[in-house]
Amino acid sequence: MTTRAQAAENALASVRAEGLDPGVAEALLGRWGRGELTDAQLDDAARLIAAGEPLDELLVPARA
Repeated sequence: MTTRAQAAENALASVRAEGLDPGVAEALLGRWGRGELTDAQLDDAARLIAAGEPLDELLVPARA
């Protein structure tokens, strides 16, 4: 079984293999892999990226 962290690492490796800038993907996938973002939030982020919208609140780690 693949963990979230492993899935995030695999997705990030795919981004790099495609020659794309991993900057935003690294931040989002890192937070998702650590359980800081839900699946729904990651899906929302993908939609925002596709629409060219800012991801400000999804990139800022939650504060305790």
